[in-house]
Amino acid sequence: MRPLRTAFDALARARGARAFHPQGILLDGTLTPLRPGAFPLVPTEVQARLSKGAGVPQGFRDVLGLAVRVPLETGPWDLTFSTIGPFGRVLPFPSAGWCDRPFSSLAPYRVDGQLRWLLAQAAAGQPDVDASLRAARRLVRGGGFELVVAEAKAVGVPEPIARLRLHTVCDDADRPAFDPMLNHPPGVTLSPGWLAKARELAYSGSRSGRS
Repeated sequence: MRPLRTAFDALARARGARAFHPQGILLDGTLTPLRPGAFPLVPTEVQARLSKGAGVPQGFRDVLGLAVRVPLETGPWDLTFSTIGPFGRVLPFPSAGWCDRPFSSLAPYRVDGQLRWLLAQAAAGQPDVDASLRAARRLVRGGGFELVVAEAKAVGVPEPIARLRLHTVCDDADRPAFDPMLNHPPGVTLSPGWLAKARELAYSGSRSGRS
């Protein structure tokens, strides 16, 4: 799998930014759990990033990204999501707007001995905006971008577990490196192991290329 790390290193160097999701905006928000669940979510302030996967210009369709850093007593927990289409929750899919498609962790987490995906969906009543970062800024500054976070098993209906409200654009803040492979709670790991290793190498290569 080492060639994967080398490829992501080279792509990040060529772009002078992340290999994927190179363009984004940093945000402050709040996370409010709706019920106890398998994931260790707590009411807290969070940092987040909205990004465009391929970095295509303006409001053209793109795989849109959402990253959230949740501070826990055990350390930061970085959650990363990409928009998905009608073919399941493991394949990224371009979206025409920030409220059009659900977001998915793509890979499931193994927690309490079971596999569970994390999903996020724009809450009802959000305005219809295109897929540009300019539109994302307007959405946040116009009253906040609110999403419902849900957990899902391999079969069955996803169950809402929290609300995420992104309320402030932070243009002047330091840019954290969101990394779900490095930053996660004990006992909550991405699965399967080979895919987690591949993602770890991809993130590592992207970090190396940026630095």
